[in-house]
Amino acid sequence: MKNLFQTICERKAELRKSPFLSFLADENNSLESRASFIPHMVFFSMGFKDLLQFVYDENSDDPVQQDVNVHVGEDNTHWVWYLRDLEELDLPNNFMINPKDNYERFAEIYNDNTFAIRDVVYQAMYYAKLIEFSPRLKMALMEVFESTFAAFIESFVHVVHELDKFDTLHYFGKGHLAAEAEHAAGNWIDGAKESLPFEDEMNEQERYLGYTLINGMYDKFEAMFETWNNIQKEVQAKEAVTFA
Repeated sequence: MKNLFQTICERKAELRKSPFLSFLADENNSLESRASFIPHMVFFSMGFKDLLQFVYDENSDDPVQQDVNVHVGEDNTHWVWYLRDLEELDLPNNFMINPKDNYERFAEIYNDNTFAIRDVVYQAMYYAKLIEFSPRLKMALMEVFESTFAAFIESFVHVVHELDKFDTLHYFGKGHLAAEAEHAAGNWIDGAKESLPFEDEMNEQERYLGYTLINGMYDKFEAMFETWNNIQKEVQAKEAVTFA
């Protein structure tokens, strides 16, 4: 069996080739279509906020759990950053600046076509409860989220610069990137992560569950990215009709 760090690196490399990230990086696509998925991140962003509560344990004296707690403290305001950015961006279906009635708003968030976004959160919650006994697996779960964000932001940062909002956006701009670079556990951006130090302490059961967790979550992230890419293509198609 491959070690967990190698598995994350390989899945992250595969994710970087996804149509969603390719669409983000392609300057031939309009800025509006490339960023159109952002309002559809709301369930994911708020779900990540709740996930942090499942992996936090203030009563543990395990050093890895204490590292997890530090990580939670570093990440627990990201949902606020996301909502502030949503207010800042003029995007299609942005309910923060284009008010809708409550029925329309919740029908959009819980649309059947966007189930894959919510399923990432559901799967992460399932794993978080399953691995409650293991601080090392909790950290592995956090590393999957961190590595996925790194793959995402490496492509999306080009959009942010084109929007000339790198210095003003919180979740998608300079502030989040700076916070990632300062993580006590290291970061995945630009290949800066070199290992998972806690991996050597894992027993056979933990390693097996870790491998299952990593691949299971990456499968869900790929499905979510495909959903976001479908949103991008829908906006692109509407643009083509408008300018035809």
